[in-house]
Amino acid sequence: MPSNHFNVGLIVPSSNTVMEPDFHRELGARCVISTSRVYLEQVTREAEEVMINEELPKAVRLVKTADPTSSSSAARPQDRLADWKATR
Repeated sequence: MPSNHFNVGLIVPSSNTVMEPDFHRELGARCVISTSRVYLEQVTREAEEVMINEELPKAVRLVKTADPTSSSSAARPQDRLADWKATR
């Protein structure tokens, strides 16, 4: 990976359908985006507190294990998407 590339760890509430595609569209060619989701069924203060206290530590643990140099994640996201589309 060129030295001007960087890694992004993105943690997104499960109810958010916009943030991940936005990050891939804006940054995808310049970086590796490793995404994890946190469960959020209802957007209320109480549900968000549960998400932060219970789900966020798990998501952080998952996204920290992302290794863009490993063979399973070295391909750029758009390359993986092209591979996926080719199998359909």
